[in-house]
Amino acid sequence: MDLCGRYLIANKAVADSYGVTPEEVTGHTQEEFYKYPDEIERIRKTDLEVINGKRAKLFRDSNIWNSKGEERDMRIFKLPFTTHDGETALLIGTDVTDEKRAESELWRIQRMDALGHMTGGVARDFNNLLTIILGNLQLLCRRIEDPAVLALAETAERAARRGGDVTSRLLAFARSQPLAPQATEISKLIDDTFPLLERSVGTGVVVEKRIAPDLWWAQVDPGQLENALINLAVNARDAMPDGGRIAIKAENYRLKRRSRTQKANLVPGEYVRISVQDNGSGMAEEVLARAFEPFFTTKAFGDGSGLGLSTVYGFAEQSGGGVSIDTQIGKGTTVHLFLPQAESMDAVEGPNLPIETEGKKESILLVEDNTDVRAFAAAVLDNLNYTVIEAESGDDAMVMFEKTPIDLLFSDVLLPGSLNGKALARTILARDPTLPVVLASGNWDLANSGGTSDVPEQAIVLQKPYTATQLSAIIQKLFSEQIAGRVGS
Repeated sequence: MDLCGRYLIANKAVADSYGVTPEEVTGHTQEEFYKYPDEIERIRKTDLEVINGKRAKLFRDSNIWNSKGEERDMRIFKLPFTTHDGETALLIGTDVTDEKRAESELWRIQRMDALGHMTGGVARDFNNLLTIILGNLQLLCRRIEDPAVLALAETAERAARRGGDVTSRLLAFARSQPLAPQATEISKLIDDTFPLLERSVGTGVVVEKRIAPDLWWAQVDPGQLENALINLAVNARDAMPDGGRIAIKAENYRLKRRSRTQKANLVPGEYVRISVQDNGSGMAEEVLARAFEPFFTTKAFGDGSGLGLSTVYGFAEQSGGGVSIDTQIGKGTTVHLFLPQAESMDAVEGPNLPIETEGKKESILLVEDNTDVRAFAAAVLDNLNYTVIEAESGDDAMVMFEKTPIDLLFSDVLLPGSLNGKALARTILARDPTLPVVLASGNWDLANSGGTSDVPEQAIVLQKPYTATQLSAIIQKLFSEQIAGRVGS
């Protein structure tokens, strides 16, 4: 490059960064490849600094626009070079566009992970409070005879349930909700959910589905996938206030290797890709950057919770897949949901919980460090005619177990002391392998530091906040299965 900023010679790498051939670079000035005047002035100034100072320098990243209209990030190293015609500057440029995109994606993933840990911790605390409020309201409603007072209590109970829905969605974003993944026939699930999707978006929006033939089954929680599809459809509808079209697409997707430019956080493998596409307003860059954050919304106050996309994000990540967004202002948005392919195609039937019945004085070891939650659970179990043995830590529970025979273990997962709920269950089951076990948690991810592999296979997970009806139904189910097993043997 000479003093006028004209390229004297250029190799293929430089030409590729501009999107042209080497011959199209040689003899042309830098001004022809840079869009911003201040950028051109800065580059010319650095050229003269290198030539006149006769010292090599590394300059900050520059932005160039190639012939395809794409902006590329370049890291420039310049050094003086003497030719027979005089001083020139030798420019060595490295295209760092993909590197910067990868760094940006890594930062985004780390930020979302930090938000997830914070959100999960807050949700756990709220779930403990909601368990106390919801449970005691339910017990209170059973004893109120005055219809006016009962109506007030029932209103409070419904509000507490809505609070439980919010914490459940927060846990979904934090990848902390217990999922029941199973081999799921995605084509059938979309067909079955389609009428609900059409009702959810209302009139003025046309919904269509395009399912690829021979679509793989996916390993996923079918109930949570239905919720995710409804969330995405409603979001798409809201982007089209004057009506429009939503397309639900499903196809097989095989990722052979990681790419620095891929948008979803996926490992190589085989996935079912479900895409929800709209022809709405699209997202601006600043909106896209925060689209998955909990409580972030562009809607008017009161019109949206800001938890729709964040719930989908957490669900996809926790399921072993991922999610990405393609969007363009004025043309619409497509959200891609990637779900891992199922190894087999054996569907699992959901559990049928029995109706609430009284116990026969069976002994239940109740382990919970929160005093109010423990008091509520003990009251429920006592009212159902169970004998309750209380402990506030795993260590105390082991002492109780050594002294008193028990018929069932009901423990929180996060406990103070040397034994958390899972470790306590494993220790007791080593002594009594047939003992029924229920583990409760307000944030399964924090409690599940080693993954689900260290949770006893026979343990039933009860997500907080739980009600008296849910607790009694699960315990009765376990006792019924135990009795049936003894009769069968």
